[in-house]
Amino acid sequence: MNGLGAKSNQQIKDMVNKCIENFRNQQNLYAKMLYYAKMQLEQTEATDVKEVEALLLKRTECLDEIIVLNQHNKILQDEIVDELNMSSFILSQLHEKLDSNQYEELKNIIAQTGDILREISIVDKENEKFIRSGLGTGASNAPKASNKQAKSAYNKSMNQNKEKN
Repeated sequence: MNGLGAKSNQQIKDMVNKCIENFRNQQNLYAKMLYYAKMQLEQTEATDVKEVEALLLKRTECLDEIIVLNQHNKILQDEIVDELNMSSFILSQLHEKLDSNQYEELKNIIAQTGDILREISIVDKENEKFIRSGLGTGASNAPKASNKQAKSAYNKSMNQNKEKN
């Protein structure tokens, strides 16, 4: 590592490890959201309004946790950027500053999370399409709000991931 800041290389490694762990926690939550999105589609098709509402609540809870994790991660990223004298938290710039194992782990967790986010978006589009078709008439109002929330979180995360690359 070529850190020029006040912290030692080990302290910077520890910060990056915390950042990776944060991304891993976010990835786990996004995986739960994907599961709930798929279950939502099944329940919407079955017009089980109560189950869809319960799944929407679980998705909202995941989103709430992800927001907190994102805030913590942003603080860590800002610290890392400051310590490594970088302009922003971008993978291509981190490649030169981190040891190869840590860089690869960070790159992989971000890529895997992006894959999950894309899959959530696809399932949400299916949910939205099904609801708009009128087949899930009893559940038509609640899922639309959740799909908007999920799409918003997806877009924010994708934008954040693009900034890192």
